[in-house]
Amino acid sequence: MPTTIHEGSSGTAVMLAQYELCRDLYLSGPDDVDGAFGPHTGQAVRHYQSDHGLVTDGTVGPATWATMLGDLVSLELASARGVDPLPVEAIERFKEAMGPV
Repeated sequence: MPTTIHEGSSGTAVMLAQYELCRDLYLSGPDDVDGAFGPHTGQAVRHYQSDHGLVTDGTVGPATWATMLGDLVSLELASARGVDPLPVEAIERFKEAMGPV
């Protein structure tokens, strides 16, 4: 399980959370993945937590990671929501290239 992260955190774990938030359509796309956990990422985390019945504290800890990493959004779902699936595909390719975090 990745380390707990929150506003002010930076690095690979933040990038993974941002990619998961992009994949789940809480962030707009690859441009939002910068490895810096700022207010924009914090807001996306809180929305994600609220939508998934988690404690809405903006911190990505064990419960939020478990939900994020186990919750897959397919390309078909992205298309059904009217979202361009290309950013989703780019995120998936990047995650495969990075390997385990």
